[in-house]
Amino acid sequence: MRGATVPISVRESGSFLSWRLRSLPAAAALAILSLGTPAASAGTIVTGLGAGGAPLVGVFEGPTATPKSSFLTYDAAFAGGVRVAAADVTGDGVADVVTGAGPGGAAHVKVFDGLTGLEVRSFVAFAGFGGGVYVAAGDVNGDGKADVVVGADAGGLPQVKVFDAVTGSLLRSFVAFDPGFGGGARVGAGDVTGDGVADVVTGAGPGAAAQVKMFDGVTGAEVRSFVASAGFGGGVYVAATGLPPADETGPVLSLPRSITVDATGPEGAVVSFAASANDLVDGPVPVTCRPASGSTFEMGDTTVHCTATDSSGNGAEGSFVVHVRGATEQLTNLGGAVDHVPPGAALANKVRLIAVAVAAGRTRAACSNLAGFIRLVNAQSGKKLTESQAQDLIASAQQIESVLGC
Repeated sequence: MRGATVPISVRESGSFLSWRLRSLPAAAALAILSLGTPAASAGTIVTGLGAGGAPLVGVFEGPTATPKSSFLTYDAAFAGGVRVAAADVTGDGVADVVTGAGPGGAAHVKVFDGLTGLEVRSFVAFAGFGGGVYVAAGDVNGDGKADVVVGADAGGLPQVKVFDAVTGSLLRSFVAFDPGFGGGARVGAGDVTGDGVADVVTGAGPGAAAQVKMFDGVTGAEVRSFVASAGFGGGVYVAATGLPPADETGPVLSLPRSITVDATGPEGAVVSFAASANDLVDGPVPVTCRPASGSTFEMGDTTVHCTATDSSGNGAEGSFVVHVRGATEQLTNLGGAVDHVPPGAALANKVRLIAVAVAAGRTRAACSNLAGFIRLVNAQSGKKLTESQAQDLIASAQQIESVLGC
């Protein structure tokens, strides 16, 4: 086994994760490959060994740095190193592994499926060039799949190419720096301009100022150029990410269609309800309703107005009606109930007398008749009325007494 050990440290949320990768001979690397399929998913770190070791790629769980798998990307005898990137090239929602051969590897680029570990792309980015390539990936054409960005290493033109994720065809080819510069072009990809598609970021290799350039993913035009470190000529590596699109969509309210309840007293009824809102970016957000859940609602119709606002200031509003049935409506329901029990005629007559008194505003008479209704029901309980029927009718009558203030 080779003795070279490569330490790697990654800062994550204010702390350091660190581990060591040991370069392996061909037999050992192939044995590791046979143990499982390499997968690059959310929170995964992908590593590639530098020149001098086998062209070994490692896949690690991001939160714990636990090794998931490792595999050889090129011939085991190739010692030029392997450059890596991770992005969803296949469009299945899982990040894939993109590799580029270092010097001596014929500018060979490969893509390995993050779900299955299978090689899904293999091509030579710069025919006849053996100086090695740098790789990145990002959705340059807006089709939802990460296109492959390749930059030539030292020894040739500082050329950059972009290859379509679906067809593998050449989308773009340009010289990032002065054609006479031979230090190569390092690459990154991310939505720097905020238009929803990835832009190409390039960094000059050794031999020139630490120049960085950005090229628009849609037009290919140079949109920015700066020197990362004045007076330094050792080259610069680049990476890029994009800000999420501006949140211009408000939350979605979930409200009751309508609520109907019986009044429980002269003031109406206490009504509780559930109102929620969910935002695509923020998730659940607070909802404010007026009147609020748990308020006392007067008899009749009350419109409840609800609003919700996400962290970007996008708002949503909605409303629904709470209907509280007063004594008259409850008497109508009571009349319907007595029509279906044996002593219906006598009970129905009592209900009609109560309704007439309520309509005329004669509360005392209505209360007196309600008391008579309850006595009649009690007298028939266990006879023409079951105990359960009697209890239901008495409960309804007593609630109407409460509404009238008897």
